[in-house]
Amino acid sequence: MSRPPAGRWWTPTAASALRRYDAIRRPRAQSVARAARQAGRMGHRMTHPSAMALRDTAVRPVPSAVMLRVALRHADWTPPLIR
Repeated sequence: MSRPPAGRWWTPTAASALRRYDAIRRPRAQSVARAARQAGRMGHRMTHPSAMALRDTAVRPVPSAVMLRVALRHADWTPPLIR
């Protein structure tokens, strides 16, 4: 794959667009990372049977629609259009 000559593709406009895109994208990415850490604490890292039973008992009364909404909170995302 060939590259364009140095400096041809990186313009001040492209740099500005990339900064705007990153400013929009970063909060969502941080939210996804926090949710993944929290899910790890509540799921995969629990190994003691009593802790798992307590977790399951606490989650059982929560309506399935609420659990689904929490689980899919980050699934529906469209990247912003940067001009």
